[in-house]
Amino acid sequence: MARPTPSREVATGEMPEWPKGHDWKSCVRQRTEGSNPSLSSIFSGGRRSLADARSLWAPRAPHSLRVAKPRFARKCLRRRQGHCGGGSRRDVDLWSVMSQPARGGATLDDLRGIPESERFHELIGGELVPKAAPSGEHGDAQAGIVGALRSPFQRGPGRGGPGGWWIATEVEVLLDTGDVVRPDVLAWRRERSPERPTGTPVKIRPDWICEVVSTGRATDDTIKKLRLYHRVGVPYYWIADPREATLTVMRWSPDGYVTLLRAERPEVVRAEPFPEVELSVGTLSGDDPPG
Repeated sequence: MARPTPSREVATGEMPEWPKGHDWKSCVRQRTEGSNPSLSSIFSGGRRSLADARSLWAPRAPHSLRVAKPRFARKCLRRRQGHCGGGSRRDVDLWSVMSQPARGGATLDDLRGIPESERFHELIGGELVPKAAPSGEHGDAQAGIVGALRSPFQRGPGRGGPGGWWIATEVEVLLDTGDVVRPDVLAWRRERSPERPTGTPVKIRPDWICEVVSTGRATDDTIKKLRLYHRVGVPYYWIADPREATLTVMRWSPDGYVTLLRAERPEVVRAEPFPEVELSVGTLSGDDPPG
């Protein structure tokens, strides 16, 4: 029996045009010789360029994924019956590839390219990081912190309370490093910023930030952001953990943040930079105010 002549794409490694009904998430078929070639080998040389290939799926990709740089896996992530029938034919699920975060390549323009209604991201170290959806305990802790501090401090000095601060939540802030963060709660001293910070992103470094730990994302707050906030000189950094009902208060120093206190339910503390008022750690974690 005569051996069938290999198709053009098998012989040359070129990618055929995708059929009109081919969904961008389905696959990119690898039909080159060899057991498991990389996609980059397909798009190299005189064949279809990587940029051209990306343009085929980018118009249909969600904004939160469109800025991601594809990572070309060497292993077939998914085989689809009728597309990759076996042998040396491989496909890569573009949804899986595109959902990988961009590392070192995302910019402020990429962040701004996401519609505001879909933009719940931070730009840290050149990576677009979507914020975790807030859980009930996360939202309650965030509201508890704002409720405890906003009334006495969100006012001018001498107007019925200590005053002297602008307090806000979930504001996009552009740091000197070019990173953009959305702290759960943050504040500026009015002596540094007489006018309320406005616009997006705000370009004034906060004087105090409090992050509420999200389930499964603790290292974002306890390591990545801690280092970033120290690098840009945020004077005070709090970490509230509603699961453990704990509050950690830190002050900036040249060698790193110094932990001033670590308290738990049902302790009542006076914490910098707001020592004028007593704070119940349990209240910050959803408990009723002490009677």
